[in-house]
Amino acid sequence: MKTLTKVYISVATLIGTLFTFPQVQQFAASTLGAFASHNPRVASILAVAAVILALIHDPKKPGDSSQRNLFPLILLALVVFQGCAALRIHSVPPPERLAYDTLVAAKGFLGSEANAHPECGPNLTANTPVCSDLRTAVAAKDLIADALEIYCAGPDFSNGGACNAPRKGTPGYDQVLSKLNAALSNYDRIEKDFREAYSLKGAK
Repeated sequence: MKTLTKVYISVATLIGTLFTFPQVQQFAASTLGAFASHNPRVASILAVAAVILALIHDPKKPGDSSQRNLFPLILLALVVFQGCAALRIHSVPPPERLAYDTLVAAKGFLGSEANAHPECGPNLTANTPVCSDLRTAVAAKDLIADALEIYCAGPDFSNGGACNAPRKGTPGYDQVLSKLNAALSNYDRIEKDFREAYSLKGAK
């Protein structure tokens, strides 16, 4: 581990030394400029790096030792910042968590809408457009619950425990995941339409 750290610091120091020369900075800017223009996150990181380099760079003293000492810390900070940004952007909840959260939100929303339309009756049996659409939304919510039960099927889940989510690549994985995603998409569309047509709470 110590050897790896020394190698990392040595490489970072070497990069730092190179980046104190104006010619290297210009080459890096022209090479990375096009890529950064298509990726705002990278562009922002490069901008921070450019500002820091500009602050510590003395054109009269290329390769100054103080610059070489500072650069490993700057490089490390940028790497950590980049990693955290990537984790935030690419962090996606597992399908079962998304389905559970959707079910909880749907139950609350549909319950409040049913209360707002007492003319539908306790079982939403009234034959009016809003009651019919409420029944459709409730059925869509129940499809999520059914698809989630199939997706999580297993000994732990059957006993009220954690979801036994299938592993990617196992038989039936694509099928159960596809059904769960389809149920989620279907409910999202139906709830959105309902909100736009009836709800005073605004579109989702």
